[in-house]
Amino acid sequence: MSDNGGRTRREILADAMKAAAAASIGGLVGCSDPGLFPGVGGKWSTCTMPDGGLVDAGAPPAVTPAVIEVNRPESVVGVTIQPDIVATMLEAGLMALASQVQAFNSGDTAPSGGGAADAGQNDQHGVIDNPWKVLLPNYQAGQTIGLKVNCLGPTPTSPAVVRAVIASLRDNLGVNPTNNIIVWDRFRSDITTFGKYSSDDLAGATIRGNLTRGLKTGESEASFVDGGYGDSPCQAPKSSKGNYPRLARLLTESTNLTINLPVFKRHPDSGFTGAMKNIYGMFDIPGEYHDPTIRTALPEIYALPAIRNSISLTIFDALLTVTNGANYNSPDSALGRILLAQDPVAMDSYGWDLLVQYRASKPNWKVDDPTIPYAWLNHAQEIGLGTRSYNLVQV
Repeated sequence: MSDNGGRTRREILADAMKAAAAASIGGLVGCSDPGLFPGVGGKWSTCTMPDGGLVDAGAPPAVTPAVIEVNRPESVVGVTIQPDIVATMLEAGLMALASQVQAFNSGDTAPSGGGAADAGQNDQHGVIDNPWKVLLPNYQAGQTIGLKVNCLGPTPTSPAVVRAVIASLRDNLGVNPTNNIIVWDRFRSDITTFGKYSSDDLAGATIRGNLTRGLKTGESEASFVDGGYGDSPCQAPKSSKGNYPRLARLLTESTNLTINLPVFKRHPDSGFTGAMKNIYGMFDIPGEYHDPTIRTALPEIYALPAIRNSISLTIFDALLTVTNGANYNSPDSALGRILLAQDPVAMDSYGWDLLVQYRASKPNWKVDDPTIPYAWLNHAQEIGLGTRSYNLVQV
């Protein structure tokens, strides 16, 4: 979601504790131990088991419902993504979203379509010189940014997108990749096997995983810890096996904020992988939170303060995509787009619409059942994570 309104993580968790003491509801979830956060790398929230039901940890701040779509068919030639074109796409998308955010924050209605996107400015508020300062207004030099990629299978968040984001943060926000950018996912082996990010892509950024690789039957997690998981389970819905999730320390301890970098993939359980489904790499038992649990658990886990307050922006890689197979398959389509949004519900609502529209244009492709994606999208809106009424801005 958006940046954290000038509050530190300690203050956010303190507010969450006040809200938890004031009211308990069945729909939203939170972490119950504020912990400590003494600067970068300090301990933040360790979660404890529920002790009286799920609690409301406070509504996330309102953000623009704008979804920016940057469409450049020439960004993919055959099955090869063109990094230089992707870099220009990213900058255009950042400028377009910053224009929408600036207008939204001032109470104005940002102009939609090519006008706002191409101009990169709002007549009443002036030219936006640096979109990152609008999108991450409370970023402070020396803080660490996590780039949460999706490298599960042979359709990963593309090296071109990772490269463009790191270069833009370095050149336009002054972030030192070597010290202050971590590219991470559930398993480090997935990143090295499928992401295959080169040293030029990373520009010194660190690759991490919660574990070095997936565990085989009988293996101990302790032998394969990279970032690792928190010691205590979180106050969240029970999994299909009656368990509670533990959050990734790369999220709660090693980084100050997160840029969510999912890749566009059809999914047999959620309908598709997008902004919200990408958090399944942020905790230890994602396999226990699929259908039917996913219909309510997906948004409720996203609503955990440690997750929702960390994610400042989603940049959705829809360049080489899986639109006819499943999330574990190789790319089968080239949509040639990237999408940007602050609101994960708006982002995923458009993402699902885009998948449906694209599949409908293909002869003999079956119509996907919308029951499951509608269930978690509607529930996400009900518990206040965002809106399904997105404002599409095409660049």
